[in-house]
Amino acid sequence: MKYATCATILGKDLPDDAGEDSCNLLPVILGEEVKKPVRKCTVAHSIDGCFAIRSGKWKPLLCPGSGGWSDPVDKKAEKTGLPPVQLYDMAADPGEKKNLQDKHPEIVNELKDMLEKCRESGRSF
Repeated sequence: MKYATCATILGKDLPDDAGEDSCNLLPVILGEEVKKPVRKCTVAHSIDGCFAIRSGKWKPLLCPGSGGWSDPVDKKAEKTGLPPVQLYDMAADPGEKKNLQDKHPEIVNELKDMLEKCRESGRSF
């Protein structure tokens, strides 16, 4: 995010292939009223290669476990029969305790599609 902000401060344009995941946060830093989110989604990638995407209050994780070192690690999660995808309402459950993927499969699919579009476009890859 810093790259686009610095470019804006310096009055420079970024080439299309530079700062792919960067966005201009200068209005936020200056305390200006921001009427919409700076970005539609944020993509995360775990140490074990699992993707997650956050859009609004929703965050699906495309792995059965933590995707990293914390419990349950993915192999343990698979052995205990946890589903291969997780979905959390981060507004109601910031600790990611209640997996809602079975109650909202349409949201899981919508955000998986959004993640794939980000990857295909070369952004947030």
